[in-house]
Amino acid sequence: MEAIRWVCKRGVDGLLGLVPFLLFFTAVGKLLAWSEFEASVNTFALVPEILRAIAAVLVPAGEALTLVIFLLGYRVLANVLSLGIVSVFFCVTLWHWLANVPPECACMGVWAEYWQIDESASGVMRRDAYLMGFTLVAVVLASLRRRRRTLSKGGKDVVPEA
Repeated sequence: MEAIRWVCKRGVDGLLGLVPFLLFFTAVGKLLAWSEFEASVNTFALVPEILRAIAAVLVPAGEALTLVIFLLGYRVLANVLSLGIVSVFFCVTLWHWLANVPPECACMGVWAEYWQIDESASGVMRRDAYLMGFTLVAVVLASLRRRRRTLSKGGKDVVPEA
């Protein structure tokens, strides 16, 4: 029984680390292909120019920050931040796709050249949907594990009143 718990714990930890590590990896890819990434940000024509300029800097920084937060031990927080970042990407890409102004994506940066990743609007939304799903599952599993650990130590399963 202990072996099963150990495997489950490591599985949840691995799932929690998946998206923050992937986002860090993409941040590095964007920095290595900065001019292509910056040009792709400017194809999001429905977003005001000032917000595109801010996003070009904040996106790689936010993606890298998720791994830093994860490595500091705040695994659920890192995944909630990851979920927020990926959800914004998904919504903005969907907005452009529905308006028939599909943007170019250099989401993976330099890595896209090596793996021939589909960076079309539909490919990006599909990939983002998978990432959101992985992140949601990881957060739910981590929350369930924390809740079970609290209950096993004699804690109460109540939500404090506001």
